[in-house]
Amino acid sequence: MALSFPGRPAQKELDEWGSALLMVDSHIAGYAIRVEKGSLDPRGITEADSLVSEVADLQRRLRAIQPQIPAEENAYEQFVRYVLALQDLTRALAALARGEEHTASQ
Repeated sequence: MALSFPGRPAQKELDEWGSALLMVDSHIAGYAIRVEKGSLDPRGITEADSLVSEVADLQRRLRAIQPQIPAEENAYEQFVRYVLALQDLTRALAALARGEEHTASQ
């Protein structure tokens, strides 16, 4: 499943959060692409568990933000969906890094 990265919101706090998400997302995407192509053994992702923690932290920080502009509610909901998908991807990478199977329900 591919999700488009949400657009840039006008609300400063949400925009700053989105910038942090972009940094973490880029890092995780690099690993995911390389694992999918077979150019990286997932057991070589030594920081997989810390990436899971980073995404969980992002999710907690997002929950603390309240959209201040009604038009930002859509961007906020897109971020919520995006971080949930990233959380599942990161958990899958961490499971593979530990040599385990992963299902979407974990």
